[in-house]
Amino acid sequence: MSAKKSEDDKSLKELLSEFDEIVAWFDGGDLDVDAAIAKFEEGNLLAEKIKKQLNEAKNKVEIVKARFDAVAENSEPESGFDGEELGND
Repeated sequence: MSAKKSEDDKSLKELLSEFDEIVAWFDGGDLDVDAAIAKFEEGNLLAEKIKKQLNEAKNKVEIVKARFDAVAENSEPESGFDGEELGND
C-alpha cells in the first residue's frame, strides 16, 4: 500500500495547501499552456473537494446546533413559573 494519502483522506488544511501551491504556480509567470491547463484542472478538482469538506463541516455544525437548541429548550423551567416576580401576592 502506498504511504501517500489518497485524495479522499486528505484534510481540509492539506487540500487548501495544495490549492495555494497551484495559485502560487500561476503567479510565478512563464506558463506553459499544457501545464497551465493541467494545473487548472487539478485546481478545479481540489476546489470541489474543498467545497465538499466545507459543506460536510457546515452540516455537522448545524446538527450540533440543533441538538444544543433542543437541549436548551428542554432545560427551561417547568410549569409553576409564569414569569412574574415572587412575593407580589
